Amino acid sequence: MMRIGILGIGGFAANHWRALEEVQRSGACRIVATAVIDPANHPARLEELRGQGVAIFTDAEAMFDAMRGTMDAVAIPTPIHTHAPLMIAAVRSGYHVFLEKPAAATVQEFDEMVAAARAAGRICAVGFQWLHSRSIALLKLRVTEGALGAIERVTCTAGWIRKQEYYQRASWAGRVRLGDHWVLDGSVNNPLAHYLVNMLYLASTQRRTLATPSAVRAELYAGHDIESEDTAAVEVLTREGPRCYFLATLCADEHFNPEVVVHGTQGVACHSPGRVSLRYNDGRIEEPALDDSQLDVAKFENFIAAAEANDPSLLRCSLEMCRPHTLTVNGAFESARAVRRIGPAFLRVQGQGPSTKTIIDGIDAAIPQAASEGALFSDLELPWAHRTATFDLSGYDRFPRQFQPPRPSERAAPGGLPFA
Repeated sequence: MMRIGILGIGGFAANHWRALEEVQRSGACRIVATAVIDPANHPARLEELRGQGVAIFTDAEAMFDAMRGTMDAVAIPTPIHTHAPLMIAAVRSGYHVFLEKPAAATVQEFDEMVAAARAAGRICAVGFQWLHSRSIALLKLRVTEGALGAIERVTCTAGWIRKQEYYQRASWAGRVRLGDHWVLDGSVNNPLAHYLVNMLYLASTQRRTLATPSAVRAELYAGHDIESEDTAAVEVLTREGPRCYFLATLCADEHFNPEVVVHGTQGVACHSPGRVSLRYNDGRIEEPALDDSQLDVAKFENFIAAAEANDPSLLRCSLEMCRPHTLTVNGAFESARAVRRIGPAFLRVQGQGPSTKTIIDGIDAAIPQAASEGALFSDLELPWAHRTATFDLSGYDRFPRQFQPPRPSERAAPGGLPFA
């Protein structure tokens, strides 16, 4: 039975608890420890866990040290800027790691993480949950077997609504940097990162592989009063050939689900949560009803099986697979050079306080139009859009090269091994 510790108990960590407790009920794992930096906020829950025999710590490093020999793996559902130091410390302490997405903020952190896992002989899974879905698995099969012909273009569109409370929930939310740590929070690297990964995954004809970006042209904008982006238009040129377009906002007027569309010479495939459609040039249509309701459980079941075998090839989403995502994110910030604030003349602000909703005028129509035309927002000549140049990713191994970060914030990241 895999013995697992979890960093954190509230916030997003609660999702890991729910999924792992479900796996625990099946007998596949046992949760043996947790580290909680704000125990005074969770007295009843911690008392319950102590009664179940879960060891409680207030520091990640203390947990790693104390649980050697009695814990096999650790789940890290923590903020982006903490992923690299916590994951590296965990594998060096002898633990397998399940790491929440994204893997890292920068490619140099990513490469250090891969090297640490290899040196320690430990495996690391990343929580891009849709790679565990039946729907994405079916589309990937159709791509790899050539049913859609040669893949020419893949697009991802999404319109989500995030109110002001979303950016007030944590010190790192909406940030480019926190102290000395890169965060790069935003649509491409946090809430909609799953769908950017789906797009890259379906652009590759190789199993368990994301297409590798060779160059990126990107525009990054902020409608909210934040330093990072909440609206992105990203064109990805891939080594494999397909051109990919990621067009998304967290400032939509009306919510619309992420949709990935794969354009092949022999057909078109569409994926959005709860819907899969394949339409072939010969008139055939596939629209299977697939149950993707247990993705959180499935990703941990896969991780546990791979960790017990100490075989990263069993992972549906290994750390090594995810470098194209980090490359794309870094390339997008490099191409954009800066996150540009959208002027108030092009915004509508509704409500007050934490429930304030910010809408970019016309964004709901601009996103599908750009996807249809293979364009970025500046190509559509939107009045607030700024044209950018393509950034070549050949040999790219360190962020940043030309991105201009905002002035350093007075709010510094905690020292040591922070996880909240």
